[in-house]
Amino acid sequence: MWLLTALVGLIWFIVYIIAMIALYISPLMIRSPCIVEKSELPTKPLLLAHKGASAVRDNYVLLFLVY
Repeated sequence: MWLLTALVGLIWFIVYIIAMIALYISPLMIRSPCIVEKSELPTKPLLLAHKGASAVRDNYVLLFLVY
């Protein structure tokens, strides 16, 4: 009886190890659009306006878009 229990425990341990190896290796197979080479990045946009002094004037961005 103890041999059967040990065998079942060993099988579960092997399944666990295989699952952990698969989870550890799986990110290497994923091609994410967020991770690109620096040479493949598009050009940076020009900075036109920012919401800097909102305490002075709330609608800085809207004021920029009007003019």
